[in-house]
Amino acid sequence: MDFLEHLLHEEKLARHQRKQAMYTRMAAFPAVKTFEEYDFTFATGAPQKQLQSLHS
Repeated sequence: MDFLEHLLHEEKLARHQRKQAMYTRMAAFPAVKTFEEYDFTFATGAPQKQLQSLHS
């Protein structure tokens, strides 16, 4: 039973990732940026700790 649960969980994750990638492509953003790539030295609005707490 554990194998089946693991398999279904992995399938659910894969579908979510494909859906997220599709929506990102459909949005036609000029550049895709992630939180991990964010340059905190450039940020002037919110402190890094506050942004990281919102991200988690």
